[in-house]
Amino acid sequence: MKKIFPIEIAEDLHRQLKHAAIDSGMTLHAWIIKVLESNVNHKGIAFKKKTRKHDGKPENRES
Repeated sequence: MKKIFPIEIAEDLHRQLKHAAIDSGMTLHAWIIKVLESNVNHKGIAFKKKTRKHDGKPENRES
């Protein structure tokens, strides 16, 4: 399932991002997704999903 994540950024930063995307031959959207994925994968961030144990307390589980 895809999620929408609107953000506000300075006009100058938007311009810089757009030029970086153009230089890479990508749309701004595709370039931002690539950079975010690369950054998360590079840092080895594991996504954890909260579940409930039988005693009702939260339990973290990797997904």
